[in-house]
Amino acid sequence: MGTRRGASPLRVTERVDYALKSVVLLCLHDGDYLTAKTIADHYRMSPKMLGVVLWSLRNAGILDSRPGWHGGFRLARPAEAIPVQAVIAAAANDEEVAIAPLTDAFRAGGLSSSTVTLNTSERAAHLVARFWQVLDDRVQGTLTAFTVADLAEDRVLP
Repeated sequence: MGTRRGASPLRVTERVDYALKSVVLLCLHDGDYLTAKTIADHYRMSPKMLGVVLWSLRNAGILDSRPGWHGGFRLARPAEAIPVQAVIAAAANDEEVAIAPLTDAFRAGGLSSSTVTLNTSERAAHLVARFWQVLDDRVQGTLTAFTVADLAEDRVLP
């Protein structure tokens, strides 16, 4: 199924892209410590930004780090136990929202499903708010259920 002409693709921050690529590479090098330089060189990433991302992942308990000549980063737990959502959340900083819940912005204007009488514009707003709620539930559920191992094994999204 192709992309519609004029449709906007999902936009992901550079930090999230770096984080996902890093954890997949570390998954593929199971148990090995890789330096930030090795990862940055592999993907031609900004070493400075990658360093920030790797430390965010470490602080979130997704990566372990070891200093020294044979140091670097590795996954802190099995890839099957790391949801993609956790990687995204760890990589996002306070100023950016990687893939935030959509519904918070739309629930405020939405109406409860118990509303009995709706005029046409209220009904339209309710239907759109409900759509965003269902979409958000599905996206968040998929990101939580889909793991780093699934990503590294090129498994199809649920």
